[in-house]
Order: sequence, then C-alpha cells, then structure tokens
Amino acid sequence: MEIKIMQNELLSLINISLRAISLKNNTSILEGILFIAKDNKLTLKSTDLELAIETSTDCKVDKDGEVLLNATMISNIIRKLPNDEVTIKVDREKVFIQSENSKFNIIAMDIYSYPEFPTFENKVDFTVQENLLKVATKQTIFAAAIDDYRIVLNGVDVEIENKNVDFVALDGHRIAKRSFKISENVENKVIIPPRALNELSKIVPEGSIVGVSLVRGSAIFTFENTIFSTRVIEGEYLNYRALFSYEHKTRVVVTRRDLINAIERANIIYKAEKGDLVTFSIDDTSILVEGSSEIGDLKDIIDIKKEGDDLKIAFNSKYVLEGLKTIEQDTVVITFNGRAGACIIRPEDENINYTYLVLPVLLQDYQY
Repeated sequence: MEIKIMQNELLSLINISLRAISLKNNTSILEGILFIAKDNKLTLKSTDLELAIETSTDCKVDKDGEVLLNATMISNIIRKLPNDEVTIKVDREKVFIQSENSKFNIIAMDIYSYPEFPTFENKVDFTVQENLLKVATKQTIFAAAIDDYRIVLNGVDVEIENKNVDFVALDGHRIAKRSFKISENVENKVIIPPRALNELSKIVPEGSIVGVSLVRGSAIFTFENTIFSTRVIEGEYLNYRALFSYEHKTRVVVTRRDLINAIERANIIYKAEKGDLVTFSIDDTSILVEGSSEIGDLKDIIDIKKEGDDLKIAFNSKYVLEGLKTIEQDTVVITFNGRAGACIIRPEDENINYTYLVLPVLLQDYQY
C-alpha cells in the first residue's frame, strides 16, 4: 500500500474514526483503525463491536492495499505533522510515514485478527437535517437511565409513525421528549444507546442531510462519505404517554434564564454536586425560589405570568436545571397539576415540539 494525502484531510478521517474506539475495551485489536487504499480512495474503518464507522475520501493511491494501525499512535503522529502532503507506505508489517522533513517508521497491527466489519444495505428509511438530529439528541440523552436493571431505560426510544419521529428518554424521575417531522411515510421503532447518539452528533457536519436506516438490530446513519452504525437495545420501551397529561391546575410563563439563574444560586449553598431540594412558592405574579442546607439558605423572587392556583412544590434542582438548559428559547411554559403531580416544561413557542416532565418531591410541611 502507498498513498499520498493532505495532513488535514487524513486527520479529519482519523478524528471521525476515533469515535468508535472505546478506551474501556480490553481487546487490543479493537484499538486499531483499518486503512484501505483502492481506486484513488482511502477508507478508514473502526469498531468496538457496539459502534462501527466507515469513512472515506479521495486521495492519490500509488499502490492498493490495507493496514491496521493503532488508533492512538496514528492519531498522535498525524496530528503533529505539518499541514502538508503525507506519504504512507506499507511493506508487510512495516509502515513508513513522511511529511516534509518528518519521518516515522512504525509497526502495523495484525490485520488478520481484526473482526469482520458489518455490511450495510443501501437502504434509507428516512432523512433528517443535521440540526434537528443534534437538537433531538441533546434534548433527550441526558434523561436516559444509567445502569438501570430495566435495560430499555438505558437507551433513547426512537419511534417513527405518520411522518413524525419521537425521541424519548426517561429514568423514573423525568421524561424528555423531542419530536420532528419527516417526509417519508414509514413506521418503525428502536432503542438507541445514548453514547451512540452523542458520538454521532460530534461528527455530523453542519448543514448535512443524514440518512437513517433501522435494520437487523442496528441503527445506521449515513452522511457525506461516512457510515455510522450502532447496535440497538432489544426490548419493549415503557408506555410513557399517559404521563403527559394536558390537564393542569397552575400554568406559569417565565423567562428561562431567570429561573436557571435562581436555581443555580440555590445550588451554591449545596455541598453535593448533584444538587438538592429546591422549593417553588407560586403566587399571582412571582415564584419564590428557596433552597437551604446546613451552611445557609437562599430566597429568590422571579416575575411570572400565572393562571390557576397558587402552589408550593419542591424538586431535585438537578432535574429541573437539566431540562431548562436544553431549551434554546427565551421563554418557557410550566404547568403543574397540584403538589403531587408531575411538572411539565415546554418552550412557549408552540412550533417547537419539546416536552420535559419532572416529578416533584413531596413536602412534609405543606401549608396550602
């Protein structure tokens, strides 16, 4: 194998491939990236048996071939080379890398031990704009459970029906749901690991269109010259829909940043990084935000628009903050169904189809 390629183009391919290299994997062969040179194209493949990435670009191929290189080593080498043409020559297990006056000689990994790479059908169930995919990911993955014995809760439920896609995650304390429209009329559902969606979001180029295929226990995403696939989580997701009640006793419109700032000020007095109890006392014109611990307390008043009953209710501050921070709009609508009912947070803009539900913590000294 012998190729010539610009350093920045090669580094871009390597950075994409690294997303499927897991540092937690104990199998050394999976620490490698497979380089394949053929027909004036360089293709890189990487997998940790959960994620798999295939990405390619045009380059000058003087001799077809393939080689398996340690991902960390080749990444560090190419990153430190000058932004100029890079020559890579392979002679059996020896690999020669040169750019300007820099020359490396390294040993390749045993390519024959590399696992067979998954094959993909040239089939797309639906397409989605990059920005919608990233927003849906950002607004849901944080709410997925971590190491729950109900394995399905450790993933993001993706359901496609009536030209609508729902991303949903829940952990028993809150539910995050983001929906968007598509052009294709398909029906399917799958549970995708949050890590896969997070890694995908980091490599999808801005402005691109992503093709999505759901086949044979895998979710496959294609964009530009890259194919990204992940194993899905097997099982039936929980029926969460009944929890999203549109009935409410109290409705509040509030500036999102004001509420975030008040809760974060309350968090200053908490020693635990995970946050602690924050109490909302709601009257006709304001929310009194209160927090206290053995080192002090906070009282903060925020102006609101309110409909319905006055209310005193408490939440884990972490859960409320995480939901508020994923919303990009300036104003949010928060509805409450009594002190024991779920709180539902939505952007005031009804064109943004995002819903965040969080359960309260019952207060022992409720006085209303």
